[in-house]
Amino acid sequence: MKVSAKYLKYAMAVETGSIVAGAYVKAAVKRYLSWFERPEYDFREDKVERVVHFMYNITHGTNPKLEVDLQPWQLFIIYNVFGWYHVGTDERVIHNVYIEVARKNGKSTLISLFSLYMMMADGEYESEVDVVANSHKQAKILYKMAANYCENIDPRGKYFKRYRDNIQFDKQKSAIQVLASDTNTLDGYNAYMFVQDEVHEAKDDQLYNVLKTSQAARVNPLAVLITTAGLNMDSFCYNYRQNCLDVLYGNKTDDSQFSLIFSLDEGDDYRDPEVWIKANPNLGVSVRESYLREQVQSSENNTALTSNILTKNFNIWSQTFDVWIPDSNMLGVMKPVDPAQWVDQNVVVGVDLAAVSDLTAVSLLHVDDEGKNHQFYTRYYIPSDCLRRGFNMERYREWYHNGQLVVCPGNVTDYDFIANDLCRFRDMGIVIENVFYDTYNASQWVIKMTEEGFYMTPFSQGLGNFNRGTKEIERLIKNAQCEIDNNPITRWCFQNATLKVDYNENCKPVKANSENYKIDGVIAMVEALGGYLTAPHYSIGI
Repeated sequence: MKVSAKYLKYAMAVETGSIVAGAYVKAAVKRYLSWFERPEYDFREDKVERVVHFMYNITHGTNPKLEVDLQPWQLFIIYNVFGWYHVGTDERVIHNVYIEVARKNGKSTLISLFSLYMMMADGEYESEVDVVANSHKQAKILYKMAANYCENIDPRGKYFKRYRDNIQFDKQKSAIQVLASDTNTLDGYNAYMFVQDEVHEAKDDQLYNVLKTSQAARVNPLAVLITTAGLNMDSFCYNYRQNCLDVLYGNKTDDSQFSLIFSLDEGDDYRDPEVWIKANPNLGVSVRESYLREQVQSSENNTALTSNILTKNFNIWSQTFDVWIPDSNMLGVMKPVDPAQWVDQNVVVGVDLAAVSDLTAVSLLHVDDEGKNHQFYTRYYIPSDCLRRGFNMERYREWYHNGQLVVCPGNVTDYDFIANDLCRFRDMGIVIENVFYDTYNASQWVIKMTEEGFYMTPFSQGLGNFNRGTKEIERLIKNAQCEIDNNPITRWCFQNATLKVDYNENCKPVKANSENYKIDGVIAMVEALGGYLTAPHYSIGI
């Protein structure tokens, strides 16, 4: 597909390194460029120019303080959201937008312009644009920007009627309105576009779901989430972000989702001015370098301020414990893994039976004949009672619905399900040479497994016994020398894992902070790898 050079300028500058960008922006750029080779999509320059022309006209009026000079990264967002169409239709490809960037980089200004365009100029009669946040005060910030632009171009109120919580555009019977965050009052809305601001503070996904379902009858709806990083990595926002990253890295498919995440990379020192632009694309425009220097100095003078400065000024998600293996490393190794490819080949198994009333994990490890390619496939089990109560109830329901979690009837995990699954793998022709397990709660299950003909080996839970497998799996993941089945439960388990180290530098992954944070998949994988490293191996037929 041929396209004018200006639509490629930002993307090519990121790819060549002339614009310094983080890994997540690079992934968005790579995806954008790849779409020009996709025959099912059209990039329509006239549609993009219509949006850009509108935004410049509405901002360049009688008040110079409201004038906007769209920056390359902002234009890149416009190109993605308004440029791509399904071939032969007037339906846009992108319907969902997630933008995460540090404070004062102009995200609210850009999205207020999006709101005005969708209300006035996108061709939708009775267009409803809903602006929501976790507080009425927060939602009014973006709304006030839009209202100021309307006053700038129409000071006498000839075309726009501006009220305390809404702007009416009678020509199209359209409106922008601020809504309270109480989801009980939101039924009956019919959003063409909605904006949820500072979504990292959202308590749950109810507000998002109510507004998203209200768009069902619209052809080109737009759902926009904008935020800085936050402190709660067990939140709706962070889970949504994880899904966006899965799409960017090709682990999931959702062409309707556009995501642009400006953040420092793993290993970057936030005190280094050379990396600040990765989280602050408006550095030197709306964000002063001197201001960031002051923030860094404040962090060094008072470490209690560090978490807030990292999240707000450098867009780094933070929490109260050190994650053992960063999510950026996990993204590089999580791939589809199919055990059916292991027919007539040896595997070892690690089992973390854990408590009978919660998550249990079984991990199969296959290593190629040269001992180089390590593949992990992990199954998860819970009793059905966990779908009805408990801290993780909602995520368990989602994973069960998506076929990523096995649910056993009752209020305890039926270990026969695990035995039956391992028998099924064996019946497929996979050679299970050893099953490594924690002896806690395992006596009756081990008897049954032995009767089924499996070779069972207890695996001590001490740091010394875990040390070799722990260090080896960290090496494999950080060097991208293994493949881990891209089950989101595994990814979640790694996010919950921190490292315990003794005075001899023996180490083992342990759960952080709370019993609600599960790491069963991590333990099962390390048991499998640790057992593999210490046990003799045999070829079929010997």
